[in-house]
Amino acid sequence: MLAAPIFVVYSIIIHNTTKPYIMFSEQPIALNYQHQRFQTSKKSLLPERDAFIKKVRHLIQINFDNELFDAACLASKVHLSVSQLNRKLNTLIQQPAGQLIWEMKMAYAAELLTKYDATIGEIAFQVGYKNQAHFCRSFKRRYG
Repeated sequence: MLAAPIFVVYSIIIHNTTKPYIMFSEQPIALNYQHQRFQTSKKSLLPERDAFIKKVRHLIQINFDNELFDAACLASKVHLSVSQLNRKLNTLIQQPAGQLIWEMKMAYAAELLTKYDATIGEIAFQVGYKNQAHFCRSFKRRYG
């Protein structure tokens, strides 16, 4: 008796068919729910993933000038632990949170350097570096 529902779910997941409903008509609603859930999970993942990445990038951007903003702060703002956040970001964009924050700060600094006539110290301050020498080392490490 237990083998029938397992077979039906297996058949629906693996073969993506609804034919077993005819054979086992006593549970079509529950099995149909399982079928729909597995079918729509891939479609609904993209907007969810994009929304999460957009939220993370926005949080980093609004905290560019905050020297203390790091992976732990970002993780608390998205209600995840640091390891969960890093695991999720590694899966989605192949970068941990700390590296993403650093890359975005360096890209913003490069943009500021090309667009505005500001000193290195001013730009360093705008991207969250209080020490100009540390900013220069980081920028050189990123852009050479």
